[in-house]
Amino acid sequence: MRTSRKIAACTALAAGVVVAAGPAMASPVPEVAPKGSCKLVTVSEAGRILGTPVGAGQQKTRTAQGITGDRCVWAAKKKGTGGLKGQPLQLEIVVESGATLVNDYNTAKSADPTKTDAVPGLGDDAFIKDLKLHVLVGDRVLSTALHNYRYPKPLTPQQIQQKDEDAAKLALGRLSPT
Repeated sequence: MRTSRKIAACTALAAGVVVAAGPAMASPVPEVAPKGSCKLVTVSEAGRILGTPVGAGQQKTRTAQGITGDRCVWAAKKKGTGGLKGQPLQLEIVVESGATLVNDYNTAKSADPTKTDAVPGLGDDAFIKDLKLHVLVGDRVLSTALHNYRYPKPLTPQQIQQKDEDAAKLALGRLSPT
C-alpha cells in the first residue's frame, strides 16, 4: 500500500498537480492516472487551451505499417463550439513510435517546404504544417492539432499554432523517456 501511495504522489507531481497551491478542500489525487496520451494533458488544461470546458480525453491506440499511434481527443462540452455544425471543438494529441518513424517525419517535413514552418524550442525538432504541429522526440513524434475550429474567426492561424504549441509544451513535460 505504501508503494502505491508513493507512485500516486509521483504521478501527481508528474501531472503538474501542486496541492499546496490548491484550495484547502482540494480533491484527492486519483490512484490511477489516465493511460497513454490522455495522461499528457489534464482535462482542465485542455479546457484552458480550447477556451471552453471539455470532457475527459478519449484514448485510442492503433498500429499500422509498423507504427503505433496513441491518440487522445478532448472535446468541448458546450454545443456549438465547433465550426462544423454539430461537431464540438477538439484538441488532439498523438504520440507515434516505430522503426521508420524518424524517416517518415523527415520526409513529411521536407515534402513541401513552402507549407512547412520550423518551430524552435520544442523537442529535438519541430514543424507545423496545415495547422498541425509535429515534434520529434528521440525516436517518437508527438503531434497536436485542433479540430472543428472556426476559421478565420474567431481563431487565426497564429492563434491555432499557439494553442498547438501550448498543448505540446505540456505534453512534452510529461512524456516518459523511451
